[in-house]
Amino acid sequence: MRYPSIDARRLTVTQGGRRVLDEVSISVERGERVALLGRGSVGRSTLLRVLAGQQMADRGSGSRVHVVGREVQLDGVPFRRLRRVRRHVALVDNLSVPLPLASVLDNAALGMAVRWPAWQWLTATRGADRQQRAGEALALVGLHAWARRRAAALTSPQRLRLALARAMMQGADVLLVDRAALAELADAGEQIAALLAALSERTGATVVLATDRPADALAHCTRAVLLHAGRVVFDGPPVALGSARLPGWPAASPGDWQAGLAAPLAARLAA
Repeated sequence: MRYPSIDARRLTVTQGGRRVLDEVSISVERGERVALLGRGSVGRSTLLRVLAGQQMADRGSGSRVHVVGREVQLDGVPFRRLRRVRRHVALVDNLSVPLPLASVLDNAALGMAVRWPAWQWLTATRGADRQQRAGEALALVGLHAWARRRAAALTSPQRLRLALARAMMQGADVLLVDRAALAELADAGEQIAALLAALSERTGATVVLATDRPADALAHCTRAVLLHAGRVVFDGPPVALGSARLPGWPAASPGDWQAGLAAPLAARLAA
């Protein structure tokens, strides 16, 4: 039986008396690249954490989350073997390097630690096998030339690539990337979306990218989901966003939704 990569229903999360997520439902098929859009604090980051099993929905809300056919949480209660599920999903929401003084190769290999208990990981990642796997993961993200250098020397965009390499070593089927939380990459939005698209095409991984850039959705994603006030207000092809009436997105301000969408759309139509 074929399962969707992500199947989440009626997700409600309340923080400080405010509903950050209000009965959000989303299903993502394998290999899809979804842009999770919204302006300000609309619940994008919270939704990614809930999907990854790092935050629970409200109890009693009737919510459920499945990733690649495996239960993550049900009605706000985590699956008792959540570690087995987490190996299939990687959440990238920071650019920290676990071992800054170690090599980029060794940091990439740390992704394998999610798959096994510590004692198994220590033996499984030794020798030529670990070197080969980590090297292949770094090649996928364009960091192979940096494999022997110290991870502390990496720039912010390179640290993102390293985080994605760890996800590949983890064997993740689902990549959840929170661009909104990666303030260091404010000027590298196009690079992030393009890298994720290329990685998805080469590995078949499912990608959900939380972003406020409509250009990311149009140029590199197969689907767009727009959140406003904790609810899904649009779910469809990115090209349909230009004509949709979207709450929370003013249509006349410079740099707003329409302005951000017009340039890449014109370029694509002219190609």
